[in-house]
Amino acid sequence: MGKEKELKRVNWPEDNGKYKVVQLYYKGDPFLVYSKSQYSNHSGILLSFLSSLNLKKIDTKKDITGYPLAATKGEDYEVTGMGMSRVNLETGETKKASFSGTSTDYEMSIDPKHLKKIAELCPDWELDFETENV
Repeated sequence: MGKEKELKRVNWPEDNGKYKVVQLYYKGDPFLVYSKSQYSNHSGILLSFLSSLNLKKIDTKKDITGYPLAATKGEDYEVTGMGMSRVNLETGETKKASFSGTSTDYEMSIDPKHLKKIAELCPDWELDFETENV
C-alpha cells in the first residue's frame, strides 16, 4: 500500500477577509480548518474535513433549523475550538490572522492553547487571539 498522503495542518485562505474556523486534533496532531466560503457554517467545515479523511460522521444534535450537526469527537479526532478568523495577507513578510468569537450551534469558542500549537508550526504567520469579536 502507498503512503498516507501528507495532510496540511492549516488550509490558509488565499484572500484577505473573515472566515469561520474549526480547531481540532486528528490522531493527536493539531489542525486548523478554514471555511472555503463566507457562507459555510462550522458543521459544514467539520463535515468537509471528516469526509476528506473518510472518517465516519456522527450526528449529535441539530442546529436551530433542524440540520444535523457533526459530533465534536469521533474516531481519531476531537474538536477543541470554533470561531472566526480575520486574515490579512498584505502586512509585509509576515501574514496575520486574528481569532475570536463563538460557534452558536456548538456553543464553542476559540481555543488559545490550540492556536499556540498552530503558531509553532507556522512561523511565517502572526496569530492573535482577540477577546472582542472580529
